[in-house]
Amino acid sequence: MNLEDVLAFQNPWWRTGRVEKDKLGYFERRMLAKIMEQAEGKKVVSIIGPRRVGKTILLHQIMQKLMQKGVDQKRIFYLQLDNPEITKEGVINRLMEFVSHSLGTPLHEMKEPAYVFLDEVHKLKTWGEEVKYWHDLGLKIKFVVTGSSAARILKGSGESLLGRITHNLLFPLSFGEFLGIKYNIGIEPFGIENMEREYYMLVKDKQKIEIAFLDYILRGGYPAVLNDDISKVFQTLLEYKDLSLQRDIFEEEEIREGKTINELVVLLADMVGSKISYNKLGGLLLSRVNTVKKYIGMIESIYFIKEMSSFRNKYSSVKYGKKIIFADNGLMNSLNMDYSLKKASQAVENAVCSAAYRKMAEFELNPDVQFWSNDSEVDCILKEKSKIIPIEVKFQKDIGSDDLRGLMEFMDKFKTDGIIASRNLFEKRKADGKNILIAPSWLVLLALG
Repeated sequence: MNLEDVLAFQNPWWRTGRVEKDKLGYFERRMLAKIMEQAEGKKVVSIIGPRRVGKTILLHQIMQKLMQKGVDQKRIFYLQLDNPEITKEGVINRLMEFVSHSLGTPLHEMKEPAYVFLDEVHKLKTWGEEVKYWHDLGLKIKFVVTGSSAARILKGSGESLLGRITHNLLFPLSFGEFLGIKYNIGIEPFGIENMEREYYMLVKDKQKIEIAFLDYILRGGYPAVLNDDISKVFQTLLEYKDLSLQRDIFEEEEIREGKTINELVVLLADMVGSKISYNKLGGLLLSRVNTVKKYIGMIESIYFIKEMSSFRNKYSSVKYGKKIIFADNGLMNSLNMDYSLKKASQAVENAVCSAAYRKMAEFELNPDVQFWSNDSEVDCILKEKSKIIPIEVKFQKDIGSDDLRGLMEFMDKFKTDGIIASRNLFEKRKADGKNILIAPSWLVLLALG
């Protein structure tokens, strides 16, 4: 199949004037409005995230919105690059020739913009150079690209598109999105500083939110499994895991030791909440320490996990160990085969730390997500604007002074207030002039987005 035939098949709106319903999904992600605004700007827009979180649906929603705003459907071009027959050097150049011919005008003479959507662009090794060439000509061409491998997207856009591209991370559903879609309780993110106010406003829905929270920390936020029974959820997520490893690591990086990486993913899921040791992992996997580090980096690059460092200067973080969080609770639970939240504290800690990671990723593509470890620990450190906010997860009914020890040490050392993510307790405490807000974990997740 040549490029023209592929485009005709993938762009049916040229004939119908609308995107087919089955391409649009049944809900909109919060990121949609942000991307629509960026699509009117001058930079290339990229959407990065793991497979099966809805990047392709998001692209089709953007295209539909553009048509609804009056953009001629013939000026919207979509190309799925997850096809080895067309992912050859020069394919974007050939696409630009097609755009010119189909619109019947030289590109440099276009008066109205044309929108070019490149899905799974990381499959094309030269995409950065090709997009840069056309972008730098100053034509009325707007590129929006997606990819599921951060390493390849960033490598492709690195020097070529520096200063010319805006990256966006699309993760599985946040708890706020999950709550709105599945439980019909729409709550916009309100920020850590507004938790007390929002708590009292949400009291009327508290019982339903608590049920939804337990559902979320078990099944996670992959859109396709929102309503499946948990056995089906875990089966599907393990299939996603296998597909992502195969397509985005084994094939792309030409890795032969697939079994080792699979075993590493399972081991990491079991170690969430604990410090990891590269030496120990290497011993369990019969692999060298550098190999373990390399594989963890690869797994992180497809947004399965995030490696956390100790909250100290960058030169001492290795000495004090690393921790791992999973970007999605459902994936972590499926790997642990935890069908009934036997490890509820671990699951809640992962959800809270993952939410902090996502929040920081709104402002920085690869934020340094950290915990604090001294005589005691703090589970994660939220860095927002000029503030640092320590968050400790204590998913239990009662919280005594011993439970505050690590948080208190951090607050005293770094002169900041702190947050305890509890089971259902809401309370304000003062200690040595510092404020501690004890809030239900579900409220913390909603505050973070």
